[in-house]
Amino acid sequence: MRVLKALADAEHQDFPEAAKIISRDMYMDDILSGAASLTSAKSLQADLSKLLRRGGFELHKWVSNHPALLNDISTSEYSFEDTQSNTVKALGMLWKPQPDQLTFKVSVKKKDSLTKREVLSQIARLYDPLGIIGPVIAKAKIFMQSLWLQKFDWNDNLPTKVLQVWNDFLVKLPGVNEINVPRYILSEDVTKIELHGFSDASERAYGAVIYIRCVTHSGLIQTKLVCSKSRVSPLKPITVPRLELSAALLLARLMHKIVPVLDLPLDKICLWTDSKIVLSWLNMQPHMLKTFVSNRVAKIQSLCSNSQWRHVSSKCNPADVLSRGADAKDLRDNDLWWQGPEFLLPDITDPEEYPCPKDKTFEQELKGNVTVSCAVTNESDFLDKLLNLTNNYSKLIKILSFCCRFLKNCLHKNAKTGFLTAAELDNAEQLLIKQVQSTTFAKEITALQDGKSVPVSSKLKSLDPFLDSNSILRVGGRLKNANLEYDAKH
Repeated sequence: MRVLKALADAEHQDFPEAAKIISRDMYMDDILSGAASLTSAKSLQADLSKLLRRGGFELHKWVSNHPALLNDISTSEYSFEDTQSNTVKALGMLWKPQPDQLTFKVSVKKKDSLTKREVLSQIARLYDPLGIIGPVIAKAKIFMQSLWLQKFDWNDNLPTKVLQVWNDFLVKLPGVNEINVPRYILSEDVTKIELHGFSDASERAYGAVIYIRCVTHSGLIQTKLVCSKSRVSPLKPITVPRLELSAALLLARLMHKIVPVLDLPLDKICLWTDSKIVLSWLNMQPHMLKTFVSNRVAKIQSLCSNSQWRHVSSKCNPADVLSRGADAKDLRDNDLWWQGPEFLLPDITDPEEYPCPKDKTFEQELKGNVTVSCAVTNESDFLDKLLNLTNNYSKLIKILSFCCRFLKNCLHKNAKTGFLTAAELDNAEQLLIKQVQSTTFAKEITALQDGKSVPVSSKLKSLDPFLDSNSILRVGGRLKNANLEYDAKH
């Protein structure tokens, strides 16, 4: 891979589009890419071959949904895949080039005895990175989690009742083999493209699904499934609104990832949830909410705009199918899952305004007014206590430096972090010295501040004491003429 990327960078000037394809659409020894027209595809095909040939690489086994792309190339120069009407693998997904459809092929036989390890192995065979059959896989994951809840060991044979539930699922699983999904998600002569994402949660799982909505020049509106993602609910029980919020975060992250990958001129992005409580949370400042909700609301707000969120009724929410799971046969005929809700077909009006819910669940996530009791102490008491903490002078200076930094950060918006600076350490040391001097030489410092001489009885009288620019007490004497640093002389 490193060699191919280096080759693409080296030949970027001569083959800009081909170099971009190699950098973006190369997966190990396979290239999975395309073009908007036959002419562009032929040009890209020729450039890819020329670019890679300069590095000594030869492309073989071309597969395309357009036969003309293959017929125009000499078979003596290239080796083609001649099974255009059959199913081929495209990065693990099954693709029928001629009808240009994605499909599935699952063959899992039910057994008279199974362990948790074998169930997980069977689930892993359901390869669906796009989430096209997400509800089916969600149901399998829900069953797997139930095995954990019942505390079965990896090699324990499942009880008859539990095994029967899994076998019923396997009997219906071959229904996914009858599912054929168009690979091309756009429509011809498109004038408007929108993305609509839906999220939902149940006590067992939560998920998000995204649809593309295309409006043609003639006014025809088509919606198609793009992708989905699901997760089982945590083993530790949490409220449904919190699960709904987790689903909304999953949708926001999925949309944030999908938009740059599609690289389409989008006219609108809408995010839908059937939870009015979640919508109310999203319209609040995160600091007003408790930690769990606050963190997720803040993340969602950083990924998308609040104006993109809409409310959808539960019966029109396709993510409901994802959160509850579905059998393969039921999913095959579920139009809500494949096309999305019917209200996407006419023009979509602006969302309604919903008042803040006043139920207990909503109010439980709000931070209450906190009464803080403060004990006031003076600076000298604080430093005296600090001196009793340790007999290590360097450690003492560092502790005091961090305390001073904390106080400054409380007063300024731009908080300072990281290692302590030399200036911070010097300031802390001066503060400590002044505190000790004010306790031991209070009379001397007061006299010098008033412009008087120190008392005759003072031990410092013979040392010619004075206050420097920082009000630190220093001594004079004959050393002032010595070739020493200022701190050493005084």
